[in-house]
Amino acid sequence: MDVLKGWLPHLDVLRWHLVRMLAAWLVAGVLVFWQGDTVLQALRGPLLAAAPQALLLTTGVTELFGAYLRLAVWGGALLALPYWLWEVWRFIRPALYVHERKVVAAMLWAVPLLTLAGVLFGWFVMLPPILGFFLGFDADGVASLPRLADYIALLCSLLGLMGLAFNLPLALVGLVRMGLVRVETLQKQRRMVIVGVFIVAAMATPPDPLSQMMLAIPLWLLFEVALLFGKAHDPKGAPTAE
Repeated sequence: MDVLKGWLPHLDVLRWHLVRMLAAWLVAGVLVFWQGDTVLQALRGPLLAAAPQALLLTTGVTELFGAYLRLAVWGGALLALPYWLWEVWRFIRPALYVHERKVVAAMLWAVPLLTLAGVLFGWFVMLPPILGFFLGFDADGVASLPRLADYIALLCSLLGLMGLAFNLPLALVGLVRMGLVRVETLQKQRRMVIVGVFIVAAMATPPDPLSQMMLAIPLWLLFEVALLFGKAHDPKGAPTAE
């Protein structure tokens, strides 16, 4: 009971941090929804680059509204991410030693930059050839009219996954520095990681080898980069993870 009483003030502080984070997400989501048409037209860029005459088709009464809502959720999260990290920093800062604060602060502020880099990589490097590959097929009497919901789902899954993937080196470096995992252990599990990478790529992309390879290879390379950075920060005497 005494332990619970000691944690109650921290839980109350955490609750208000979460409330402010949700409020920021809501405000950012409303802003994206309000500018939904502008955002949607901008997101059509890769599609129009692959097929200048392509149109997005809606087949349900609520499909356009659902697309705007999905954009609001994902776009709001992306816009609110820096504020979320600032709230996380405010919450954990008092519990850190002085030397730990510099490391954690640098890692937290690197997250938005790495996430943005991943989104831009997906936007400029992965989307054009994927869309060009699929929209390049044609047949007599068949018109290619991609569904709006499918297109938005592809954008959110692909760009969201790349945004997360670019934080993989940072996450592994953090685990290594905390002694929760050793680089040697990760190297021994490389084959399993590669298999997992291809499974994730198969689940997050359309069912064709080109899309899967274009996602799996960058994820694999990011894992290898994470090993290099992790090896440089692997503290001596950290416990070996089994």
